[in-house]
Amino acid sequence: AAAAAAMESVEQHTGHVPTTAEIRRAVDAARAVAADRTPAACLEATGPMTAARLLQQLHDGRARIEALGFRATGNSVDETIYTFEAFSRSVTKAAAHGCSGRDAGGDGNNLLDEVEPKQQILEFLLDVNEQSRKRRSRVTTLLTRLLGSTDAWRTAAKADCTLQARIEELVVDIDKP
Repeated sequence: AAAAAAMESVEQHTGHVPTTAEIRRAVDAARAVAADRTPAACLEATGPMTAARLLQQLHDGRARIEALGFRATGNSVDETIYTFEAFSRSVTKAAAHGCSGRDAGGDGNNLLDEVEPKQQILEFLLDVNEQSRKRRSRVTTLLTRLLGSTDAWRTAAKADCTLQARIEELVVDIDKP
């Protein structure tokens, strides 16, 4: 049914019904493009990310988390998930910006170090983990990425015994980079 609807749509827009060979070529081309979409290729496709642009995305993500009161509980599930996903994407991009995450100026400041308040953001991520079973592996991956990025995130996690214990339930060892 979906194929018939797609063919009807193509026919309406082009006045031509695609042949089976044309459909196969289109599907093969789409599969080839999808296979080439590695994380690095996806980042390159969106254009070069400057450190300033990445930092702005990180701050926007933090602002969204702050708007939710640094809590997943008591907020719209959709808004919480959207906020988590946006923050996760910005952290992933910042981490991929370079092995060290350093900005183009080379002053050694890790972009992820600039994000504050770290403890409250970690609390939000743990809250998302408790609220959304579907995102538990993504939360664990994000926590691991943050804790492995710089000493500042590990220090923030260890500054509160309860926070540290909750994180260590998900991430085996906070000190492991």
